[in-house]
Amino acid sequence: MRIENHQKCRICFAFSICIILFFSIFSSLSALAQEEETLFIVIHDSETNLPIEENIFLESKKYDIAIGCEDQYGYVYNVTVSVPWADPFITSEELPWITIETPDFGEYPEFVITALKDGYVPAEQEIKVLKGELSITTDRGTIKEKESFSVTVWDQNNNRVEGSTVYLDIDGSEGDSDNTGSNGIAYLTAPEVTDDVEIDIKAFKGGYFAGSNTIRVENVPESMFMDGLTPIIAAVLVLMLAMLFVRIRKELPKPTIESKADIPKKSIGDKKENLAGRANPRETPSKAKEELPSLEKGPWVEEIRIHRPEKKKETKYVIGEAEKIISSHKMDEDEWFKGKDHIRYKIDELTGEIDEQNEDKWFEGLHDVKSKVNKKLKKNCKKKGKSK
Repeated sequence: MRIENHQKCRICFAFSICIILFFSIFSSLSALAQEEETLFIVIHDSETNLPIEENIFLESKKYDIAIGCEDQYGYVYNVTVSVPWADPFITSEELPWITIETPDFGEYPEFVITALKDGYVPAEQEIKVLKGELSITTDRGTIKEKESFSVTVWDQNNNRVEGSTVYLDIDGSEGDSDNTGSNGIAYLTAPEVTDDVEIDIKAFKGGYFAGSNTIRVENVPESMFMDGLTPIIAAVLVLMLAMLFVRIRKELPKPTIESKADIPKKSIGDKKENLAGRANPRETPSKAKEELPSLEKGPWVEEIRIHRPEKKKETKYVIGEAEKIISSHKMDEDEWFKGKDHIRYKIDELTGEIDEQNEDKWFEGLHDVKSKVNKKLKKNCKKKGKSK
């Protein structure tokens, strides 16, 4: 029994020692954990003294870095701050801020800032480097729907940016887009809208903050014809008019053209008959043109008036010569009428009449000129015989 009790005592003693050791180790670890507080990094813009957002640095720009602790008021000193391109910095009460200048985007597009101190949990901050922020200008502030306009993209130094993507942000969805050329200009087309609205224009490129601007788009009332159908309708109308013109031209009567050899010779009497229907030979050209026979009836002969010079006329009575002309008329037709200048004047001399007031009235009638001349000559010869 004593042996069993002795063994039980030994077991209890060992168990007690284990419990004591456990509590000792746990308390030590708790104390150690309490001593190692977590560090954090605070970054401000050196020019504006404002905290940075989204952990982004702009190249060639200066920033101030300080170290804090979650459970401690104020800054933590004697902290080693490291960046990839420079030697480590150590904060102090005299210099709690570490100022660094951002490298070029091409060298360090991103890097990590590290803060270390014994007895504290270290802190790390990942930083992205950008060249600057893009800005956008448009060639006008207001455009009509479906119209094109130009957009120019600039960097932080007012230099044109090549290769940036520009697009329209329409209620959260991407509209028309284009890339800027070497001159920094892109071309966009306004969408179709139901009312006048303002639409966002955005531009982005690797290494830059995205830029944005707005433009006002005006609604255009619908016209009678859609823009796409207007050229087609115009072409159809022109074609219809051309076909109608050709058809009307074919239906018009074609004038018959005859050579001079096919036109029969007309005597003076025939000319008289052709002109018998005219009331007055001295009608105006426009009225005479209306009374001309149509081309379908064949050629016609126009009256030709011979100018008679203004000079004093004398009437001579030649009875024997008139009778001789009458008797020789049958033998040689028109012989007396040939080779004479101023035909009308010669006829007046033979007939003994000169009528200046009703000039050429004797020339009108149904009979031919020769018969009328003969009649006048006979009548004149009779008068002269009686007078003798």
